[in-house]
Amino acid sequence: MFDYLGDVQTMPQRAGLRSLGLFAEDLEKPFVGIVVSGSGMTRGAEHLKALAEYAAEGVRSAGGVCRTFFVSAPDNLISQGHHGANFGLPSRETVCDQLEALIAAYRFNGLVFVPDGVNAAAGMMMAACRTNLPCAVIPGGPKRARSVKGARTGIGDIALRAAGIRAGKTALADLEAA
Repeated sequence: MFDYLGDVQTMPQRAGLRSLGLFAEDLEKPFVGIVVSGSGMTRGAEHLKALAEYAAEGVRSAGGVCRTFFVSAPDNLISQGHHGANFGLPSRETVCDQLEALIAAYRFNGLVFVPDGVNAAAGMMMAACRTNLPCAVIPGGPKRARSVKGARTGIGDIALRAAGIRAGKTALADLEAA
């Protein structure tokens, strides 16, 4: 609910919300932010937009209005083994700070979090605590393995192939083919 939009001074804010496709009656409804994490550099986040859309349908069917926005945090697996490994834990604070700012700026009444990994999820939970708003979490689930040229490319599959190379039972070319 946009209870602060009742006077002449807030006409620009009402106009801004209307430009997002909200109608006058929408401004009387609970306003829920749906936060999705992930990026083109995050493994296994492709399905999160669909989960967020299911959440949006639920909010709308319960009489609310929602808007979806995105945050991102480093993928721990990809960022390991180099200087990037130093940024996983601090990214939780970054996600939290970003969410806290957006939640306060847009005056959400509630939140739905759709995280893709531990850093984003932790930042989302920290933001939920700081803002003290009702929230729900829809976990993204495990990061699904893909197949490339018929070979499974899950982390466990690759780790087994690497162990085979170290033991001299598999050729490096077999691992690189995946």
